[in-house]
Amino acid sequence: MFLFVAPELKINTNMLKKVLLSELVLTVFVLAGWALTMLNFGPHMGKDLQYPYLDMVRSSSHDDILGNLDPILIGIWSASMFIHSSFMIYVASKCALYLTRQKGKKLMVPFLTLCSVLIAFLYSISISRYYYDFSSYNAVGVWLVVECIPVYYSVTAFFKSKINKPAG
Repeated sequence: MFLFVAPELKINTNMLKKVLLSELVLTVFVLAGWALTMLNFGPHMGKDLQYPYLDMVRSSSHDDILGNLDPILIGIWSASMFIHSSFMIYVASKCALYLTRQKGKKLMVPFLTLCSVLIAFLYSISISRYYYDFSSYNAVGVWLVVECIPVYYSVTAFFKSKINKPAG
């Protein structure tokens, strides 16, 4: 996602240090979340989790200390999902505005938000359909293409450096 937002940022040395520090802190938080999930449930039950925070909250009992942590876990999960969804809608609106040559600037974010809410609602009606679509070969192919975007940038930069190499 950072690659979509990077052209809008003025990245100097100070900004780069802050971005790298925030990336490091975010990585530590994500790893801490996974570590807490695995420590709470162990390797046998932990391997069956689909969404660690949500499944941890669902299967917790209200008798022990984990039951008292339910509001905190729900808050962490909800906040991370809200931030992720907001960022995805922002990136989608930037891409859509670029493709439409900045037409419909005021309507793009509400339209994309409505689309994402509609898709979430339709999948909430049939959870089995969601799991089927999410684990299909088409979805895996799309995710592989998306996850390889940095590789595309690197290959393009390599070829551009070879083509634009000064003679000398």
